[in-house]
Parts: sequence; structure tokens; C-alpha cells
Amino acid sequence: MKRILAALLLVAALLGGGNEAFAAKGKEKLKTFDAGSDLFTMYVDIRYGNRPEGVAKSDTASDRLLDLYIPTTKAPKGGYPVFFFVHGGGFAGGNKSNAKLGYDRVCKSMAERGYAVVSINYYLTMKYKKVKGVSCGSEMKHGLPKTGLFHPLVHQAVRNASSDATLALEWVKKNAKRFHLNTDLLTVCGGSAGSMTVLHLAYFSGQQVLPIHSVVNLWGGVDAPAKIAAPAPPMLIYHGDQDELIHVDYAYAFEKRLQEIGVPVEMHILVGKGHAQYVHIATKRCDEIDAFIKRMTNQN
Repeated sequence: MKRILAALLLVAALLGGGNEAFAAKGKEKLKTFDAGSDLFTMYVDIRYGNRPEGVAKSDTASDRLLDLYIPTTKAPKGGYPVFFFVHGGGFAGGNKSNAKLGYDRVCKSMAERGYAVVSINYYLTMKYKKVKGVSCGSEMKHGLPKTGLFHPLVHQAVRNASSDATLALEWVKKNAKRFHLNTDLLTVCGGSAGSMTVLHLAYFSGQQVLPIHSVVNLWGGVDAPAKIAAPAPPMLIYHGDQDELIHVDYAYAFEKRLQEIGVPVEMHILVGKGHAQYVHIATKRCDEIDAFIKRMTNQN
């Protein structure tokens, strides 16, 4: 039944004038995708902002597009809680549609648990601007920077990605009623560069679009965890102790700082595991993530 409905919606979109991002009156012409589950409907490549300057139409990975997963169960009172996901890739690669690493599996697992999931692409700064020898790995694999700051290019990449994430939050806010989204129950999650993005978004950007109630940090980091100030959203951390791209010391630094300022924090060190453990999270940890979010947002 779910697949039949998705097919009918897709046909309706095609008959309505193709796959352009916005219709004449500003309504997106939604494209559905059969993700193989009757527990949610997946809409793909919804435009949340203009294509960044200098990005070709063919480069969808650097375009401002999002996927939306809506549970097929009836929305609870107030709407579905929102799980906002940002993929990794060192600000030079990655794509919300990359199934190989398992980004989509995390999103699907959370949608199956009753969350409306928003997964975004964003401008990949370090794909278009390069400095020899500078990458997220070069800055973070040995632990927190001794100078106290990342290279300016890394800062620029994080700020640009966080700015795009803020645009996507504006889309969520504007479309909350349409999709029964509870914008008072917003969790942001990211992995690697995506985690750097949501950490900046939640703790440093000062965005006022929507309140962030919890953060799920998958092997991410910022150069100055000690600058996080209360009040701040609680954080759930997963980080492999064998991570060779972003050192596990970042996880300990976040735990230490949040404890110092009285913000709830829960840390899980993935023993014997390296970077980018998305499949492990999707298959082994989503019940744990769900439980953490419910505790932090006082859901029953």
C-alpha cells in the first residue's frame, strides 16, 4: 500500500509540471522515493535555498537540497518530533544520498521510530576552495589544536555549512504545519564534518530560527569546546577510540566542558572502532538515541 501511494504521488508531481523545485505559487513539487519501508514516506531533493553561486546544476552535493522522511503513523499531539541530520565528508565531499556510508540508514532508523527526519546537502566549501595540506583530518587527527584554533579555511567551511543549516531550519519552520512537525522538539545530529556543523549551529551560531533541544554528536569536534556557554542544549556523544581523522580527545573535551557548566551530557566511546560508524549507529544505537531525546525533551 505504501509503495502504491508513493507511486501515485510521484505521477501527480510529474503531471503537475515536472521536477522543478518550486511551483508558481511557491509550493514545492515533491518527489517521493521508495525507501523500502511502510513506516515512513520519503520525499527527496526539496529545495530549501537558492543554489550557491558558482555551483553547477549537476553538483547536487553542494546544492541547498534536503530529503524529508515523514512517519506513516498518525502524528502525535503537537506533531512529529524533528530529527535534523547533516552528513559528513570533510566539507569537500559527501552527499545526503550516499547509501554506501550509511547516512540514509541513520535517517531511516529514526523515521521508523516516529521522527520526522530532515537530511540536508549544503555548500561544500573545501571542494571549491583548497589550501595545500589543510583538511579536517590534518587539523583534528592529533587532538585539539595546540594553537587553540583551526585553520581559517576550516572555520570558513564550518560557518558556511552552519549558515546553510540555518536556512534549512527556516524551511522546517515555514513547513511545520504542512507536515505536522513539532518544532519545539528539535534534535540536531551530524557525523564528522556534519557534526562540526551542528555543533557550531547549536552552541556558537546564535541562530534564532528554532530552539534546539538536544544534540547528537557523531565523532565531531570544534576547536574550542571550553567556549561553550550555558544555557546550552544537552549532548549525546558517540566517538570511536580508534578514530584516525577526528581524535577521540574531542569527545572527552565536550564531556568535561558540559559537566563544568551543568549541561546534561552522555558519552559513549566506541571501543575498537574508527571513524564514520554510521551503520553501527543505525543498527545498534538508535533506540539509545531515541531514549536520550525523550529524556531531554520530557516526552513520555
